Amino acid sequence: MRALPRPSTVAARAAFAAPFRAASASATAAVAGAAPAIRAYVGPSAADHALHVAICAEGLLVARCSGGARLEVRTENQLCDGVGFDRGEGALQVRLERASAQEVRVVAAGGGRASGLIPEKYSVDIETCGGAVELARLEGSCRIASGGGEITVDKVASADIELRSGGGDVIARALQGHVVLHTGGGGAQVRRCQAPSLDLDTGGGDVDIAALYGDELRVRSGGGAVALRSVHASVSADVDSGGGDVTIDAADCAGPLRVQSRGGSISVTLSSVGEGVALLSDGGAVHVQASLSLPLRARLCGGAVSVDEQHDTATPCPPGAREIDAVLNADLDPGGRAPAWRRSEPAELVVQAGDGTVELGVGGWLMAAVDRARQGSIS
Repeated sequence: MRALPRPSTVAARAAFAAPFRAASASATAAVAGAAPAIRAYVGPSAADHALHVAICAEGLLVARCSGGARLEVRTENQLCDGVGFDRGEGALQVRLERASAQEVRVVAAGGGRASGLIPEKYSVDIETCGGAVELARLEGSCRIASGGGEITVDKVASADIELRSGGGDVIARALQGHVVLHTGGGGAQVRRCQAPSLDLDTGGGDVDIAALYGDELRVRSGGGAVALRSVHASVSADVDSGGGDVTIDAADCAGPLRVQSRGGSISVTLSSVGEGVALLSDGGAVHVQASLSLPLRARLCGGAVSVDEQHDTATPCPPGAREIDAVLNADLDPGGRAPAWRRSEPAELVVQAGDGTVELGVGGWLMAAVDRARQGSIS
């Protein structure tokens, strides 16, 4: 994922020092007692800087863009003492519609790109009719809605994060908070997500998340492939691809894990299992890897079911059977493959693949990572 542009310390300070030097002392004291205070303006010519308004820090930026306007919002942590936007490129026109102690409202119309700079500890509410939106690091509430353009954010840490695109991709480096991420067909690519709650729906686009931590996790793709490299859910995790393939390289779920592919294949590596795992492919092949130290009550059903003979089972699991119901790895004594503190009651593993094949193999997150690296080197 490409990195978002961040202005250098010198450039950011210089860009905002010039208009503020021209401001009068009365404009600086427009809001008494607001500490610290920042000013909003639309530039770049000196005549445009008559709209100096003092507002409170940690306020809200509201931006509304019509036409094909694209919006880039950069942030600075310590040196940014102002909210500012340029006039835009091409036919794009940007104006400061309202500024108060708590809110700055900017309106952009036409085609082209507008860029602005705000403090990092700020909140944003951005809407575009179809233009793309880029947002740098932010420590505040975040709502971005695009009628179809791509949404790209760096790192957002907030209580509430809402990213919606009518069809463009949504790309994020890091999200931390209650997350709602919806696209009308575009993909979703997130490097790291820490979410007490996650509601993700792409409407058909692919989903790719490198690290996912949270309590209640819900992922829908509407037909696109779903790739989750690492999933840690303390309450529940529910994944539905709507027909696309599903890959989970490491699943560590204290609550129930449910995966449904509606025809696509499912590949899951179980690191630990709490209340149970249900994998439903409706005809797609299902491949599960589990550690030998993980006790499982496996109920597997498919066109042809096989269980790696390394898994300890009291009853035979004949290869090629259409259905297998067996307890695996439950009789581990302190001298066996797992220490006493690792032993527990068998967790439920239910696989329903229709006519698809079902394979229960041996492995963990490390083996999955090695296999993925090998596949990458071959391709």
